[in-house]
Amino acid sequence: MYGEVEKVIFLANEITNEKEMEMAARKQHDQLVKKEEELRLASLDLQMKLEESGLKRKEETGRFRREILQLTHLLDELPHAVITINNLGFVLFVNQRAEELWKVKREEVKGTRAGEMFPGQDGNTAVGSFADPALSKKTGIHAAQKILLPGDRSIERDILIIRTDLEEEVHFTLVIL
Repeated sequence: MYGEVEKVIFLANEITNEKEMEMAARKQHDQLVKKEEELRLASLDLQMKLEESGLKRKEETGRFRREILQLTHLLDELPHAVITINNLGFVLFVNQRAEELWKVKREEVKGTRAGEMFPGQDGNTAVGSFADPALSKKTGIHAAQKILLPGDRSIERDILIIRTDLEEEVHFTLVIL
């Protein structure tokens, strides 16, 4: 009889242990389900924020493009030729008046070396230093500068050279007054 009681106690302990493990497993399962729901909600929130960010970026890109078009139009309406290069001497912008003076289209000269627009220009002049990336640029207004143009043409005008320091490079703009 004493052995039967031990068996009953043993079985009761086993059942109790199994129930405790089952309850612990259920608790862990419930916690995992809760975490899974939290992750799903966080994922939905992140997706919504990403979509909002994409829309905001699209709006800002559109606004930036409109501003670029407005500034390009403004520069095209100036009665002065405007040419912008970077510190490596590549042409970044040419306005309509410069197109007319050089008898070129901006698409043709954009990305070319500034020296190609000013062949034979003396490096000791303000215009020559503007065109040569190896020379320091003489910013400011320069009076009566001789500018060599294609077709053996030349003009003598006052010019303005402007330096613009950007985060990663420097731009120089030549305005023929």
